[in-house]
Amino acid sequence: MQTYLEELKVYLNKLPQADIEDALSYYQEYLEDAGINTYPACIKELGTPVQLARRIRADIDVNDYKNGGISNEQSTWQYFSKIFIAMASVPVLLPLAGVLGAVVALLFAILVVTLLFTSCIIVLFIISFLGLMYWAITNLGLYFNLSIVAFGASLMLLGASMDLAYGLQKLTVNFTKWIRQFSTWMYGKTINKMNGGNK
Repeated sequence: MQTYLEELKVYLNKLPQADIEDALSYYQEYLEDAGINTYPACIKELGTPVQLARRIRADIDVNDYKNGGISNEQSTWQYFSKIFIAMASVPVLLPLAGVLGAVVALLFAILVVTLLFTSCIIVLFIISFLGLMYWAITNLGLYFNLSIVAFGASLMLLGASMDLAYGLQKLTVNFTKWIRQFSTWMYGKTINKMNGGNK
């Protein structure tokens, strides 16, 4: 058991010392209470030290996220990748990790297509704004009424492009929030249930 815990400590070395000590203390007590004291028995119960370390890191991130303490330094993709790797490290959960990855990849592809399409519309609106504004200014003396209409239309196009840009920004922010929420939900329904809600 001690060899197992020592290896686990090595794989947790990037975590804060307090988290490492908490995890080691918890799993030592868990193994002692279960009467597990050999290395193979530890692996049978908890998986390899590297697999358990992945789950511990994911657990810490999920708990931080649920408590609102997730830092902005950790991107949504880092958060998602930790959860994905933790799930993929458990053979029985590999298909679910694949489902999680496929759903996120599909949604990301839809987001990228939406961003590209909307960006093209914004560029078209801005070019149209500039063209109408130029026409309105250069033809103000000849076609006063039409120039005023063109001027108004150009301002409408500018406003629409600004609204679309704001909508894209909100969509991107909401998408990253949703990825975190969906990953957290999937993780909670798989690994934590598999472990009986342990750490």
